[in-house]
Amino acid sequence: MPELKRWILALPMVFLIHDLEELLTLERFQPVIISSFPARYHAYLQISFRQFAAAVFILFIAILLITLIAYVYPSSLCISNLLFWTVTILWMNSLTHILQAIIFGQYVPGLVSAVLLMLPYSSLFIKQLIKTRSYSVKAILIVSLAALLSSPVLIIFSLQVGKIMLP
Repeated sequence: MPELKRWILALPMVFLIHDLEELLTLERFQPVIISSFPARYHAYLQISFRQFAAAVFILFIAILLITLIAYVYPSSLCISNLLFWTVTILWMNSLTHILQAIIFGQYVPGLVSAVLLMLPYSSLFIKQLIKTRSYSVKAILIVSLAALLSSPVLIIFSLQVGKIMLP
C-alpha cells in the first residue's frame, strides 16, 4: 500500500502540470485549431483564458477530492474503482492530445506534458492499480468503457461551467 499511496499523491501534480501547459498555450494555438472545424462550431469552441482556467480549477478540485479520499481509504474497493476510472480518463486524455496533434499536423496545447508526463504516469499507475487490486479483465473493460463514455461529458460540463462562471 505505501507504493500505491505515492502514486495517489502524484495525481493532482500530474494533472496540474498538464493543465498548466494547456493554459499557457491555449490562446496562441486556439485560433488555428478552431479554424479547422466547420464555422458553425467556432463560437462553441471559443473559450477565454479565464473561462478555461475556471474549468481547470473545477476539475482540479474534483481530482484533489478523489486523491484525498483514495489516500485515506486505499483499501476500499469502491474508492479504488473511482481512482481507476479517474486515472483511465487521464490516460485517454493523453491519447486524445496525441491524436489531435496527428490530425492537425502540429502542436496542440498540452501535447508535451501528455506525452512526457501524463501518458507514462497514468499507464504505470493503471498497471499498479491492476496489480494491487487484481482487477479482472471484465472489471478493466467496464471501468475503461465508463471512462471513455464519461470523459467527454465531464470536459464539456467543466468548460460550460467555466463559461457560465466567467461570461
